[in-house]
Amino acid sequence: MTNNEDTAEVELRADADVTRLSLIGCTKQKRDEPARAGDIYDESSYFRKRRRYSNLYCDDFVVISAKHHVLRPDTVIEPYDLSLSAPASDENGMTTEEKREWGTETKAQLKAMDWSDVDEVVVLMGQSYLRWVQDAFEDIPVMFVYPFAQHSGIGEQLGWLTEQNEAAEKTDPKQQQLPF
Repeated sequence: MTNNEDTAEVELRADADVTRLSLIGCTKQKRDEPARAGDIYDESSYFRKRRRYSNLYCDDFVVISAKHHVLRPDTVIEPYDLSLSAPASDENGMTTEEKREWGTETKAQLKAMDWSDVDEVVVLMGQSYLRWVQDAFEDIPVMFVYPFAQHSGIGEQLGWLTEQNEAAEKTDPKQQQLPF
């Protein structure tokens, strides 16, 4: 695990004002070779649908990674096998203490971000990741929304994402209220 001395500051896109940002959780399924963080998880339909939602409804996104914490989508990373949702007994799992350390570092990186151009954050990650970082949201002066609160399990979330993505392709969703 990294310690706070290694906290990397993550900058948002500089080419546009960001008013709506999404946080997308990583997935176990990854490409077999190094790739950009916004693409390495393409093997997962769950990631692809969340990225599509972010591209339609948000101005920018960052990836929340079990290994790398907070990543810009254009940051190139190597494939890895680590998961907060796997049991500690699994070779890819993390102990409770490792999850706490991960949460501490991830929260530090989130708090270090420049939030001045962000009004709203859409959290698109599962509970196994969210529970370790959500208290950081209280210290960040933007509105955080969690559309999956009403959708338990990946199956329901995938269904909701499919509906929202299909509906958004018929309108300009960035100009609308979020659909939840």
